[in-house]
Amino acid sequence: TICTVCGAGKIAVEEGSLACDLCPGGRYNADADATNADRHDSEADCLQSPVGYRPNQARTSYERCERPLTTKGEGSETCDSCDSLYYMAQADSDGVVTCRLCPDGVDCDSVGNELANLMIKPGFFRTTPDSKKVYPCTFEEAGACPGGNQTGDMLCSDGYEGPLCDSCQESYYYDSYAMAC
Repeated sequence: TICTVCGAGKIAVEEGSLACDLCPGGRYNADADATNADRHDSEADCLQSPVGYRPNQARTSYERCERPLTTKGEGSETCDSCDSLYYMAQADSDGVVTCRLCPDGVDCDSVGNELANLMIKPGFFRTTPDSKKVYPCTFEEAGACPGGNQTGDMLCSDGYEGPLCDSCQESYYYDSYAMAC
């Protein structure tokens, strides 16, 4: 059987194929030995790019994402996520990601934070999922704002409500001695 031996970045996916295809998205083949068909005859010969990298256009190698951009995991075709300490502010219609530094009061220790689902630390409050501002809770010592992946009243402990969880819910009263509802 006559077959084409493909160069770096390419594979012949069908046995006996005379055509070479680029490695599939998120993968590369750095093997430049065009005389060895065994290293260019299946998708398994194309390796996944590591986290924080994407394959170059020729799929012969990989290149580092420009920080604070990173990838969601191995084998990503694009730099489509934000590194820790940052959140994805927006992705435009072309898929271009903008990363912003996380504000105080947000737990951004992991990769892939997004504005809509920021993890708010205990003692802090955020009004809506699209709000970029995080505020200290009025009754922080009373535990009125336990934190979490919520916004508005959903961030308030039982008995509290309103902006900054600074009001007592109906059937609760403010105890000025305990400074709590």
